[in-house]
Amino acid sequence: MAGNKEIYEKTLAERKCRCIAMQVLAAGSLRPKEAIEYIGTLPKIESVLFGASSKYHIQETKELIENNLFKS
Repeated sequence: MAGNKEIYEKTLAERKCRCIAMQVLAAGSLRPKEAIEYIGTLPKIESVLFGASSKYHIQETKELIENNLFKS
């Protein structure tokens, strides 16, 4: 995260907001599973924006998001 991770986590926990997680794979420096599992621990995340280099990576990341964030 750009800036201070603790400030972002505190803001998500304490403030009213509708949040979009962006650049969640940190330009390839994080594995999708690690990144999405972390985002799943955060409150108020309503959308996730990510980039991927192949159809396989898109599907893999989409499934991780659905399984960790948007369970019905």
